Amino acid sequence: MFQNNILYKSPEELTVAEAAQELERLSKAIEYHNKLYYEKNSPSITDSEYDKLFQRHLKIEKLLEVFLVQAH
Repeated sequence: MFQNNILYKSPEELTVAEAAQELERLSKAIEYHNKLYYEKNSPSITDSEYDKLFQRHLKIEKLLEVFLVQAH
């Protein structure tokens, strides 16, 4: 189950499990907002808010990649 406190942690503070969970949540949110923006021409968040979601996604994705490389 999604933990709301994940939203308040910086990506560097997330555990691997939390990061994976947050990445999944962000992916779904980005997909949802892309549909609203590109298919329905009816965005529900500002470009700035979208950019924050996208940047957080990228940062967590990069951190997970680094962790996985270090784990091997």
